[in-house]
Amino acid sequence: MAIDFGTLTDMGSVELDSRGRGSIVKPSEIKPGVRYRKYQAEDGVIVLRPVVEIPANEAWVFQNPERLAAIDRGMAQSRAGKVVRGRSFAEHAEEPTPEGRP
Repeated sequence: MAIDFGTLTDMGSVELDSRGRGSIVKPSEIKPGVRYRKYQAEDGVIVLRPVVEIPANEAWVFQNPERLAAIDRGMAQSRAGKVVRGRSFAEHAEEPTPEGRP
């Protein structure tokens, strides 16, 4: 992995505790739930890259270009108001739970 240091912002230094932990961002920059993929170059440079993880049972959509394109088309049609209203299936629903789900 070639790293162009000219494109990086110096964020200062960090000291690790006895368990190898250290803060890499200011408390005001912490975004709960953000996940990072860790990379380490041969020279010791560590890179953190924000990632979104997809559950295995949903990954097939992203591995199938035709299916993903069909979903994208459907989303675009929906945004454009090209929707078809069907009949209600409310009569088949169970009583909702306190959370509002059947």
